[in-house]
Amino acid sequence: MLKHCILFISILSYSFSFSQVEHLKTKMPSKELIMNAMKDFNWDNTTRANKDEAITIIQWLGGEYQHDDVNNIGDGFVCGRLPSGYHITFWTDTYGKNDRYGIRFGILDNRHSFFGSNDTYFELFKITNPYYPEKFAKRAPTVHLVSVGIGTYQQDHMFNHLEFTVSGAHMIRSLFERRNLTSRGKPLYESAARRSKIIKELESLADSNKVLPEDMIVFYFSGHGLMAGDRIGVCPYDYQSPADLISDDNIIAYLAKSPAKHKVCLIEACRSDKGADYIDPEMVSEFNQKRQNIGSGLVFITSTKVGEKSWGGAEGYFTQALLEALDNGNADFNSDKLVTMQELFSYIQPAVKSKTNNQQIPQINSDYPKELPIMRLSDK
Repeated sequence: MLKHCILFISILSYSFSFSQVEHLKTKMPSKELIMNAMKDFNWDNTTRANKDEAITIIQWLGGEYQHDDVNNIGDGFVCGRLPSGYHITFWTDTYGKNDRYGIRFGILDNRHSFFGSNDTYFELFKITNPYYPEKFAKRAPTVHLVSVGIGTYQQDHMFNHLEFTVSGAHMIRSLFERRNLTSRGKPLYESAARRSKIIKELESLADSNKVLPEDMIVFYFSGHGLMAGDRIGVCPYDYQSPADLISDDNIIAYLAKSPAKHKVCLIEACRSDKGADYIDPEMVSEFNQKRQNIGSGLVFITSTKVGEKSWGGAEGYFTQALLEALDNGNADFNSDKLVTMQELFSYIQPAVKSKTNNQQIPQINSDYPKELPIMRLSDK
């Protein structure tokens, strides 16, 4: 069954109940803690990361400067120790770029190298510096698109081939690219769409150095979906067992970490006829009800009900309706050149019903922001 299309928006905010120094006295440092602690930091008026400012940052975090190795042109690193006992290092020549600090933290062993740091490296841009209004924080909002299409699976004995999935991923990518709304790379399709790669792409959307609150996240998936135990979700290319399923809860949790306020997930997932087993009607009803009850702030559109089949020709009929709504502008019912979530669903549902002779009926959760725009249409 082509299972579900998720569109959701959530607003994330971070705040401290007490000072950053108190947090860093008791906690292992994290990117989120440090970024929040830096919100009110008074950046210097130079264009580059530098030793003196790195020392000031360490002290701002409540830490103690220990040593540095910065050469006469300003390249190198500065080390300090935080109140919790963790060590922190700031590089002033991050990959040859000098407008940011490369940061790593953890416990130092007797060889002065980090261990047990759990890949804690990240970059801190001087984004709040009022001297640089043209910096990253001031750029125009953008769409961060992750587009996935899988027609043939590694375990081909488990899944029938899908004709329309890869083309759907490319067409969705092309739509946003032609509107100059995204700068992300090519779609993940077939063997490139392994579980680890899809999750890595989802995790990357939490990077506050690249994703702004004003941005929009779009996650599009076209491939097989599955009900397994108490989970529903999509199957990556290397799916072998229910443990490999990327569930609805997984996707929502990954995207909830992103600073972007607007999150859109479009998923067209078809159950494989090869693995079609008996489906407990009570379980199907429970899954459908769970999707209906997704909380406010999320728009959750499914290509059909759980347990029912979805259909496709050259494209999946659900994706075909999406393209008609957003590319052709068929969902712009009030002709204001702006498609809202309510307009999108108001077009998709009857369009898909018509294409399938009422055999496929898209669904939406009961509490969603109806007036949220998903796309501004171009003038023709």
